[in-house]
Amino acid sequence: MSKTDRVADRVRGLCAEAATTAELLTGVRDHLEAALGFAGSLVSATDPETTALGTGTTVENLPEVMAVPWMQNE
Repeated sequence: MSKTDRVADRVRGLCAEAATTAELLTGVRDHLEAALGFAGSLVSATDPETTALGTGTTVENLPEVMAVPWMQNE
């Protein structure tokens, strides 16, 4: 099984098991960071019908000047 397949399996498991949106987003971010090695992220849930951002959002290691305008736009 490839690294990509293992990460995809873990994310699927999180989707089924996470008790809260925050738990899901944190878990997804952690797995993606381990697989991809990024230094900053903005991960958010969206409403599937409108694609508007939900209340569960994590922002890590991004300058506020980058994240705030994007969030306000949503």
